[in-house]
Amino acid sequence: MIILLVLLQVTCKLVDLLREDSDLHLRRAGILIMTAALRDDDVFLFEEKAPKVFVGHYFCKSRGSKALTNAKEALSEMMEGASVIMGFTPVENKPACLFARKLGFKSNGLIDTAFCKAEFFSMTKQEWNEKHG
Repeated sequence: MIILLVLLQVTCKLVDLLREDSDLHLRRAGILIMTAALRDDDVFLFEEKAPKVFVGHYFCKSRGSKALTNAKEALSEMMEGASVIMGFTPVENKPACLFARKLGFKSNGLIDTAFCKAEFFSMTKQEWNEKHG
């Protein structure tokens, strides 16, 4: 828990730095840029892979409609500055795949990762706005 809180504090400071006008180029320095959203006991992390392109990660303690509501709120905030959000979900984790579909993510097929076979999901800002706008 302490590690996660430190990660979130560092993440917030990096995001604040990015909002300021400066000559600091974090991506060229090899620094990982993430944005975190907390909803109740649920954590949503968005890792920027390219400008306005994010990979989403989530850790939900809540279940059912509460988890969906929290995820939609976090995604709504992220879609203000993102053009696409994507994610990779282990195929055997059927509830997580269903969760992604309920949020509006579309499957782009299966891929083999270093850990397992995963389903590749993505959603563009336009798709988000059509479904939730």
